[in-house]
Amino acid sequence: MVDYYVPLGKPNSPYLIVPMTVDIAKYSEPTKTLSPYSPYIAYCGNMSEADGVSILIKAFALIADNSPYKLVLAGDRQRCLPRNSW
Repeated sequence: MVDYYVPLGKPNSPYLIVPMTVDIAKYSEPTKTLSPYSPYIAYCGNMSEADGVSILIKAFALIADNSPYKLVLAGDRQRCLPRNSW
């Protein structure tokens, strides 16, 4: 990457190489995949009550049976809403 980006900058300009800081070994492959053409509603973020995720789940439950959409939630499992708050 350095070979690509350094020539794009000003001559003799300083640069800093920062190594990858994400431990990809902590993340597994998704267990389910969605077609890029299937309709879905996605939420990615903090799964807290303050962010209104439970409202999203309750609202989606109202339309889920008669809708082609799927609800996809991505976030921190350890901070996930308790099941009884849905």
